[in-house]
Amino acid sequence: MALLATSQITIVDLNDAVSLQSYLTGNVPKVQFVTNNGMYTPDYTNSPATITAELYRLGSSDNLITNNSRYVTKIEWFYKISPAVEWTKIGTDDVRFTLGGTSPKFHSVSINQNLMTLENPGIAIKCEMTYKEDWMPEPHIQKSEMDLSLTVQGDDGTDAYTALLTNANHTIICSSEGAPEPGELGEDGRAQSDVLVYKGSKLLTAVANTVQPRAGQFHYKILSSTGCSAARKDNDTFYISNLTTRQKSAGANGANVTIEI
Repeated sequence: MALLATSQITIVDLNDAVSLQSYLTGNVPKVQFVTNNGMYTPDYTNSPATITAELYRLGSSDNLITNNSRYVTKIEWFYKISPAVEWTKIGTDDVRFTLGGTSPKFHSVSINQNLMTLENPGIAIKCEMTYKEDWMPEPHIQKSEMDLSLTVQGDDGTDAYTALLTNANHTIICSSEGAPEPGELGEDGRAQSDVLVYKGSKLLTAVANTVQPRAGQFHYKILSSTGCSAARKDNDTFYISNLTTRQKSAGANGANVTIEI
């Protein structure tokens, strides 16, 4: 008797459908601090938190939003302040926010006030990008979200140290062959992150990793990297110089960098 084995192979033609990747990037850390006397760091009233939308087709490094693609027909922004569960659309008449660009394609939103409090310690921002090519019977709505949170300094005890990465989870855009697109890697590429360290609400100063930090200072070292090569750009920034894995997912199957502060 013959032993038969069967299996199934799924073939997908990427030309039959459009695969999109979207991101929201910010100009400030995702954690805001407030002291006992009500001082915010960073203070959005003096330095608004600006969140910018990016939209790419799979295998391309061209930002469809900055390139003003005709296929992107509308961009809308929404927010919800914890503990709210419903999204509220951001309009041009809301003085707490400033929409960047022109209607109906607002490419960014700025938060002009310190909206988070002890009772409402979080705010979520959502962007909905409407995309439609000529052959598509219905438009596609691409959604991306960003969460911001508030840390309140306690009344007693020693200030806590908080370390943040401005680009903690980055998706490297690659071609269909798995090669990183131009502008992704290297010292001036998108795959880089600033290292921020706070003591309480005070931002510490980054120094070279060859010197011993004094009061109010810190330094970082790159301990290891998996699936990639990382290098220091300066005292508070590192970047990905080379990608050695072809895995598409992050985490254990992707690439990661471990730093010591």
